[in-house]
Amino acid sequence: MKCPNCAQEVEADRRAGHLVVCSACQSTILMDAKATRLAGRMAVLSAPRGPLAVGAVIDLNGETFTVLGRVRYGYSRGFWDEWYVRRENGKYAWISQDEENFTVQRLRDQGKVPEYATTSPGDIVRVLGHEFHVNEKDIAECEGAEGQIPFEVESGERTPFLDLSDGERFVSVEYAIGGAPRIFVGRRIQPTDLEVIAEGFTRNRGGAIPLERDEGEHGRERVVRSGGRTLAIRCDQCDASLPVVEGASHVECEHCGAENDLTVRRALCPACNLSNRVSADASVQQIVCRGCSNRLDLRGESVVALGVLARLKRPNLPVRIGDTFKHEDIEYQVVGVVRWGSYEGMHHYSSSEFLLFAPDHGYRFLIYEDGHFSFSEKIDPPKGADPRSLFFGSQFQYAGETWRVYERGEQTVDWVDGELTWVAAVGDHVSYMDAVSEPHLLSAEWTPTESEWYGSTYLQPSEVAQGLGVPEETLPKRIGLAPNQPYSASKFFRQTGPIAGVFALVFLGMAIAAMFKRGEPVATLEIPGVEYRREYLTEAFRITDGPTVCKARLEAPIRNEWVYLDVALIDEQDRALVDFSTQASYYEGVASDGPWTEGRRHDSTVFRVDAPGEYRFLLKGEASTPNAFRPLRIDVLQGAAISRYHFIGAGLCAAWGCVVWLRGHSFHHKKWGGDEDE
Repeated sequence: MKCPNCAQEVEADRRAGHLVVCSACQSTILMDAKATRLAGRMAVLSAPRGPLAVGAVIDLNGETFTVLGRVRYGYSRGFWDEWYVRRENGKYAWISQDEENFTVQRLRDQGKVPEYATTSPGDIVRVLGHEFHVNEKDIAECEGAEGQIPFEVESGERTPFLDLSDGERFVSVEYAIGGAPRIFVGRRIQPTDLEVIAEGFTRNRGGAIPLERDEGEHGRERVVRSGGRTLAIRCDQCDASLPVVEGASHVECEHCGAENDLTVRRALCPACNLSNRVSADASVQQIVCRGCSNRLDLRGESVVALGVLARLKRPNLPVRIGDTFKHEDIEYQVVGVVRWGSYEGMHHYSSSEFLLFAPDHGYRFLIYEDGHFSFSEKIDPPKGADPRSLFFGSQFQYAGETWRVYERGEQTVDWVDGELTWVAAVGDHVSYMDAVSEPHLLSAEWTPTESEWYGSTYLQPSEVAQGLGVPEETLPKRIGLAPNQPYSASKFFRQTGPIAGVFALVFLGMAIAAMFKRGEPVATLEIPGVEYRREYLTEAFRITDGPTVCKARLEAPIRNEWVYLDVALIDEQDRALVDFSTQASYYEGVASDGPWTEGRRHDSTVFRVDAPGEYRFLLKGEASTPNAFRPLRIDVLQGAAISRYHFIGAGLCAAWGCVVWLRGHSFHHKKWGGDEDE
């Protein structure tokens, strides 16, 4: 088909699209079954971010897609691209690309959707028979299109939309003015899943230093002059001014010797004409000019100066833009920072989010507050969790863990610097909620138009120092406790606490076993009542084991009396080996509330015998009354066990385990306050 405006050949398939944009003159061509007609001109779009381009053939996990067209939508926080693709089975789908997030979607039959006006980010709504979390609510403005599109769009067209998810599926609802809402349902894919089989048509990126193609250098882009003005280039290493020769692709700094690559993406500040290098990928939407501190908006075809930051004192932070941070063998570069502030009563609290970028892994965050660091990334919202209805102490389930709400409040932007994937300004305001499952932190942030969730993991000072490549002692000292800071006992406490608990159980078991080990009967000695008023030597008994623990068990038939014996163990050579005492006392009576008893008529004593042989007891007794000298019986047993030492060992080990537990309990009590529920 030829373009009605410029006669350029335009590839179009009436089965695939209702609209096609001429790549030569940007005319919008509407197609129906009988004829074509012009419908104005479409804005020229800058080069896409990532592997997708109109005309490209893409492999996605073994399935081939052909990219037919693209629509770019802008909204309050930036823009995203919608790619219209034809699958190898002849069916059609969409790939939504928002920063580094890619979602494969298809248009579903119309169904009941929530009312746009009464829906807010964070709500739980029902669409197509399933419940979804409202992530975002805004109005998108069509910034342009290219290729073939299955419905009519025009530059400047405004479309209210909702973005929903349930943790697995993602839904976009577009409230087309004058038509029925469009429902797109899909799933998230990784950028690495997209493999380019055949390249498509691309354009140079807008919003950078004016560029031209140098075919003699295999298409490499090089810097030229713009409008007769000399470009202001500063060294990426030392920030010194550099002279730029027209047509050069590199320039060496005469001050520090650093080689500056002029072919990378740069943002030319319209206020001071300084070229600012953009370190991260094309997802960057804002950068702060190093020359005049203007915030530069990179979302459009040309750079727009948003104004100079408030003249605030630059915060003293332990991490600087340009530093590298290594985490789990991935090296990130610090490309931007946002400083947040919040008030609690009369106290002002500050935290900093450092935006990290790695070319093959995208964006992450390094969170810093009062000497504490956490590594963070954006996540999908937990299914069914509304952060606006969660308060301190509330609990919910996510990813197989129980999370407890630690804090919620409001915070504002106090400072921004470097590169950001969104447009931020001092004074921007968000609400937040933090939930803890140590050492992890689940955070929700929401505004009237958007709700986002982040997952963070606490980093110990040694991990931060290793990641930054600095000595640990150079890091700021930690103040207080971080919400997701885990209890970190010393190596001694970590090892001895569980060991003490195990030994306490072992000793307790041995003590209980000893209580039931009565021993082997050796002899029963009958002691006449009148004999032990003075010294009395019993008949001999034989111990067959040795060494062994023996037990002497006294039985006295007394009533409201007591009897006491001093005992010596005598061997065959009439030597006294062991001295011990034993006694029995027993009282009974009747009181107003019934009968009562006190004491017992028996007593046991253990003693050690080192060798087998014949032994006797030498006794001398006392009694409460002369009549209390009654006949006694002493049972002798060998191979008995002593339980009290095991009980002492169990008590000592348990006491140490309690000390370790109390340290951990004190840590959590200090963090959570009196509301901690162990």
